[in-house]
Amino acid sequence: MAKQQPSQSHSPLDGERNTPPPAPIRLTPLLAVDESTPAELLWHIARTAPELRKWLIANPAADAELLEYVSQAGGPGVKQAFEILFASMDDAVAQRKQQRRHKPHTEDSFRFSF
Repeated sequence: MAKQQPSQSHSPLDGERNTPPPAPIRLTPLLAVDESTPAELLWHIARTAPELRKWLIANPAADAELLEYVSQAGGPGVKQAFEILFASMDDAVAQRKQQRRHKPHTEDSFRFSF
């Protein structure tokens, strides 16, 4: 009896079956601070990676709800990261106030319109 050979026909899906799925996303500090990281992924980091929560605080795209969750959930370095954030905000406000006080007066600033 002749040996039966496996079918050599190729289906259009064969290429898809042989293509491996994309690698899982590696959660890193860089991903946590990147403002282009999708909100769903930021929330995933907040829920599953306590060691990366402190980095979410530095992300400009992190909204108030996410920051509140991170604050409540805590994690290594979260308190210090919030302290740094608040201190930098205080510094920025103080700097703006000082710039306004020392702003040189120009001729236009003394004109009145009647």
